[in-house]
Amino acid sequence: MAKPLFTLNVGRLKADLSKIGDRLDFARQKAIEATREAMVQHGHDMIADAQRRLEPQTRTGNLGLSGGITDPEVKDGVVTLDLGFNIEYARQVDRGGTIQARRASMLAIPLDPALTAAGVPRFSSPREIPGGFVLRLWGKVFIAARRGKGKNATIVLYYLLKRSVTQKGSHYFSTTVYEKGPQLGSAIAHAVGDAFGGGR
Repeated sequence: MAKPLFTLNVGRLKADLSKIGDRLDFARQKAIEATREAMVQHGHDMIADAQRRLEPQTRTGNLGLSGGITDPEVKDGVVTLDLGFNIEYARQVDRGGTIQARRASMLAIPLDPALTAAGVPRFSSPREIPGGFVLRLWGKVFIAARRGKGKNATIVLYYLLKRSVTQKGSHYFSTTVYEKGPQLGSAIAHAVGDAFGGGR
């Protein structure tokens, strides 16, 4: 009987394949973790960039403070992460558009006397203005108040009332996404390379 060209140790082959599978699973998890960390870091960088753009555009800072990211979610090997600004007018400020009065018949737009030096409204509502009244002037509607007495009395205009206003978009977030979004792939590649000792 001729000698076999080779012999196959099935038990050893299974053991070797099991080791290879374990190593592949380990490498996969390591790559996913590196991807998660890169996405989180890049997400925080994007939010910080958008917040810097917002600083000269907002009065209270509430919009900037609402920025954040979610915890990365891994499903079927795909890593997803949500980021943005969690306040109802965030999209409006970025994209612009028409603002309609909702809780009242008209919008109250604060004028200089109703603002502090920092540009923050002095009153939470026009109803808080002492002696305030509605004044129709120059074809427009204002919330005004009389200040002073006698001949020195003046009418101060605090708010302009309008049914709607058109806001120009500032693109504080969409610009950041456009500029920094494409850099995410490179950031992930570097992070995965570092995780496996490849360096940059």
